[in-house]
Amino acid sequence: MHRCLRRAAVVLGLTLAFSPPAVAEPGCIADWNAARLIVQREKLVDVPAVKDGFAKQNPAKILEIVLCEEKGRYIYRLKILEPAGRVRFLSLDARKPF
Repeated sequence: MHRCLRRAAVVLGLTLAFSPPAVAEPGCIADWNAARLIVQREKLVDVPAVKDGFAKQNPAKILEIVLCEEKGRYIYRLKILEPAGRVRFLSLDARKPF
């Protein structure tokens, strides 16, 4: 049983690694060069700080982060893998994510 769960986790991980981006919505910035400029200009929390802060508060693994503009503010949309194997999506304020 344990071996089957491990194999399923590997298959899920490979599927997620080679799948298209999770967030292809209007308002999201697909180009990280453009996103980096927005982060600097708007004085947003940068991605490494989001990853570090998230890791300190949550055992889940971040699979993807996308910067989006929503209702006049910037947010990070995260695709995460929980320790139990469930994939979830979270939105964090890009100015004060924690």
